[in-house]
Amino acid sequence: MTDVKTKREDSDQIISPTTTIQDTTPAERSNNEDSGNHHDPDGKQSDHTHIDDCSPSNGIKEEDDALVVDWDGPSDPLNPRNWSVRRKWAATLIVSSFTFVSPVSSAMMAPASEVIAREFHVTSSIITAMITSMFVLGYAFGPLLLGPLSEIYGRMKVLQFSNLWYAAWNLGCGFAQNDKQLIAFRLMAGLGGSAPLSIGGGLLGDLWKPEERGQALALYSLAPLLGPSLGPLVGAWITERTTWRWVFWSTTIFDALIQILGLIFLQETFAPVVLESKAARIRDHTQRLSTYNDPTVGRQ
Repeated sequence: MTDVKTKREDSDQIISPTTTIQDTTPAERSNNEDSGNHHDPDGKQSDHTHIDDCSPSNGIKEEDDALVVDWDGPSDPLNPRNWSVRRKWAATLIVSSFTFVSPVSSAMMAPASEVIAREFHVTSSIITAMITSMFVLGYAFGPLLLGPLSEIYGRMKVLQFSNLWYAAWNLGCGFAQNDKQLIAFRLMAGLGGSAPLSIGGGLLGDLWKPEERGQALALYSLAPLLGPSLGPLVGAWITERTTWRWVFWSTTIFDALIQILGLIFLQETFAPVVLESKAARIRDHTQRLSTYNDPTVGRQ
């Protein structure tokens, strides 16, 4: 059994997910190599039996019957820490924007809570408070799920999906027809809105070296502080000028713009997931070679 392993050496941990390349024994591989290296009638030797990119200089080395996939040296451009400064700051700004819009959405509706209570004929102060605070309850439970998922599927996929989840439910808040719908929609929006707060720090750690993280973390940390400060001011202005529903619609529009930028510029930064993608490309390459060199293919 030939395996591809990926490992991460830029931290104190070594993560080695293993995936299968080719289901053959050493003896079968030897036979395949013998059959694959035969000379054809024109006297030309087949050159499809080896992995073209399997060398230590390319971050790939053989250990027994396995190929260990690693970075192509300390300057590998696939390593997010070797991205250009402009590319790193673009990702940092997008994640910080995600982190800003979620707390803004949490606090913007506070000035509109009394207007909403009158429209939905809510007389209980507890229900009125729940309409505002249910979003924060989603903050409490979201990271318990989204944090581990980001370690399995990567930062980008979880962050993008969570942001779309937040945008959908936040948009639904603007169309709520009663207090129960609004409370439920706020809870679901809070679950998605918690992703930037729980994943953003890990993403910045993937991008920046410890001695370079100061400014990036300062910008990222500023976003959740500005959100609750500016949210009530903007929410009060919107509620006075139009309707409380535009509190949710405006934040959804702003979030959609950030989401578009994220889809264009934000790429995966979690090293094990990046290396797994590299291993998958090697696995696909070797499977094609194995099929080409199998002498039994096409004889049945």
